[in-house]
Amino acid sequence: YDHNLSKAMTVAGGPVPAMWQQFTALNRVPMLALRGANSDILSATTFAEMQRRHPQFEGVTIPDQGHAPLLKDADSIGAIYQFLMNTDQTIRLTADAAAG
Repeated sequence: YDHNLSKAMTVAGGPVPAMWQQFTALNRVPMLALRGANSDILSATTFAEMQRRHPQFEGVTIPDQGHAPLLKDADSIGAIYQFLMNTDQTIRLTADAAAG
């Protein structure tokens, strides 16, 4: 990735603003996030806070990956597959309950 990415994230030369309000606005939808264990952009502390703040958040740390994980390994593929299967099942149950 481009190491200058963090420079684009500053606001008028100041610190990056907290985005927790925007993040928690997504609480009503399931969310999966994959974090490369070697990421120097998404810290383990921030990732843990994301898990704490979002009731439907599934966070998976992918070993030996940076930012962003390549999505070629069994851990990444398995996490995505399981998330989609679980989300699909939840949507079906919700639709069935609404219909009947």
